[in-house]
Amino acid sequence: MRKTLLILFSILTLQAYAQQFSFIPKVGYNAARISGFPDEAKTKHGINAGLSVEYRLIRPIAIESGIYYSLQGTTMEYEYGKELIILDFDIDNDYINIPVFVKGYLYKGLHIYGGPQIGFLVNSKLNISGNVNFFDLAEWKSNDSYDIKEYQNKVDFSGIIGLGYQFDIGLLISANYNFGLNKLFKSEKVEVEDVNLTDISSTHNKVFQLNIGWKF
Repeated sequence: MRKTLLILFSILTLQAYAQQFSFIPKVGYNAARISGFPDEAKTKHGINAGLSVEYRLIRPIAIESGIYYSLQGTTMEYEYGKELIILDFDIDNDYINIPVFVKGYLYKGLHIYGGPQIGFLVNSKLNISGNVNFFDLAEWKSNDSYDIKEYQNKVDFSGIIGLGYQFDIGLLISANYNFGLNKLFKSEKVEVEDVNLTDISSTHNKVFQLNIGWKF
């Protein structure tokens, strides 16, 4: 009888403990930019996708962590000689991000969240496309791609603040802003073949994200 009660108690305890855990696959949109370039950096559009786990501490408070793929970077455009030469610089950075944040439920499914994130740089490409117009008589185009991963820090630390809503059926929508805390590039310039990027010692990642997910 004691053994039966002990087994029953263990099953109920494990079941209650398991109910505090939830799995949330997510996919979403990135509006990324790298701040700190001498010239105005523009938004790069990308995606993020991954899986997170939520642990409910008490009714209004939970902790969430997960692992995500995230396409980040920035775009820039340079014009020389009244549009005789137009160069587009596009930086594609592939990250594996691991956020850990605290969620506070305010009313029903409405919640705010925030916390740190560590990101690991997997790939980085500098894509350059150029147009040269010879006084409307002819046009020359070029497209080149360079690997610039070695010039960047392999680990990116950032902070996250966000707002979301969890529907009873399981659907989750959220929006958050990620701001880089450490410098992106190791030095003040990047020299790849005949391409030079200068005055980039104070560059940081900035990413706005919109996500949808489903809570199991």
